[in-house]
Amino acid sequence: MGDPMGIGYVQEVFPPHRKVSQAEAYRALKDVRDHVLREYIGKDLPPWLNPEVNGSQPGLGDVLQGRQVRRAVIATTWRSGSTFLGDLLNSYPGAFYHFEPFHYINVQDAVPRHMESMATGLLSTLLSCKFDTRTQPYLHHITSGRNHFLVGKNSRLARLCANGRAFCLESNIVATACAMHPLNFAKTVRLRLSALKPLLQDSSLDLKVIHLVRDPRGVMHSRAKMPWCKGLTCSEVSTVCQAANQDAHFAKEYSKHFPKNFMVVRYEDLVLNPYRVTREIFEFLNLPLVTELAVYIEEHTTKQGQRTESGDSYTYAALFSTYRNSTAAANLWRNSMAFGKVKEVQGHCRSAMSYYGYRTFLTPEDLNNTAVSVIEAPTGRRISRHYN
Repeated sequence: MGDPMGIGYVQEVFPPHRKVSQAEAYRALKDVRDHVLREYIGKDLPPWLNPEVNGSQPGLGDVLQGRQVRRAVIATTWRSGSTFLGDLLNSYPGAFYHFEPFHYINVQDAVPRHMESMATGLLSTLLSCKFDTRTQPYLHHITSGRNHFLVGKNSRLARLCANGRAFCLESNIVATACAMHPLNFAKTVRLRLSALKPLLQDSSLDLKVIHLVRDPRGVMHSRAKMPWCKGLTCSEVSTVCQAANQDAHFAKEYSKHFPKNFMVVRYEDLVLNPYRVTREIFEFLNLPLVTELAVYIEEHTTKQGQRTESGDSYTYAALFSTYRNSTAAANLWRNSMAFGKVKEVQGHCRSAMSYYGYRTFLTPEDLNNTAVSVIEAPTGRRISRHYN
């Protein structure tokens, strides 16, 4: 595995697909362009696309230059509210959403350390819209029948694929469609935070990383109910906390060295103050607020129901339907998690909990007293020099 260009995609042989004619490609891409333009009717443009400052550079609906695109990654772990946050960003006009791109590398586990360079190479390629022959295995993976939910999350790409799968297997067509969108972002639960350092250091990407975290006790409680969460990296407390503590270590480093490109968002803050946190996220991204964001929050924090997709399951209502009138969403785990389990997680995850500002409960009474918040301090407190 590996190639001289550093991306290392697996070389596979695929059955030939129907070739798309130039006329068909033109019509499909025109539809993509027209859709982007319609999405921005009556909306403020990103500042770098404002005609008054853009001059003779490509404008909205054109193939944009790299500096005219906001690139971002939501980096988190399973059962931390990332599906909601990813869909929130995807509701933004002109967003191009790479949903769980490392599903291609590892379906039910984190990306192994020895494959992280391959993963970051793929991520850089996707965020730069540089689809070519090396991305063919990835495109085949996300457009296959059993994985089509990966495309479905990207409504703009799904619009292109609706013309026929062949349109989403032609690298040049996908690359052109991708480059028309001013917000290009990915969401992943499969990549450790440490692996993102080369991308943060790449000034040509100007990558914005949103590090979404959740109280490790709530994470473990939620994962315990997921039938697919059986491996050590998903269900074993010491292993999960080792990863969380390491993420906290790198979150501290990135906050210091990349303050304009790295942001920590706590799930609990998003749950309790969705509008405020959304405003902070879009200020960080330097994108103007639009009504679609408020509409999305309203719709997805008041409706009941469960959404299940082939390959992965996500529960919206259990996490987001109650926080308008109580703190139940953030405190759900406190009512049913045994205190012995709570102490085990607190012991192993103490560095992460300290850095992210989570309160340690010393007695069952404090645990069950929901008047005492799980949030004790802002993120960024001192953490132990030695982490698991």
